Amino acid sequence: MPIPIPWLAGSLTFDTASGRSYALGDLFKPQSGYVRELSRIVSAQIRERQLPTLNEFTAIRPDQDFYLADKALILYFQLYEITPYYVGLPMFPVSVYGLQPLAADPGPLSALAADVV
Repeated sequence: MPIPIPWLAGSLTFDTASGRSYALGDLFKPQSGYVRELSRIVSAQIRERQLPTLNEFTAIRPDQDFYLADKALILYFQLYEITPYYVGLPMFPVSVYGLQPLAADPGPLSALAADVV
């Protein structure tokens, strides 16, 4: 099961069994359009939560900062990256269940979405 290792400027996600490190793109099938879909979700959350932005939000980076928690992919941005300082590090949780059509299988998102009994 991958776990995040937070650092001051970002986070690293590793598979504890194999030691493999994951970048955001590794979580998804090739040519899945994950950047477009995640950008759509983040944009919707910015509107819903009425978050102030420094500039109009257009898209996440293909190597966007992220970590995995419970049953969610958490995308986050550094200070001043998209919002004023007083907002802090804006975080955007995305359910792993909605990402299954795009998720690499086998992969961390598929593992998190599996029901363990």
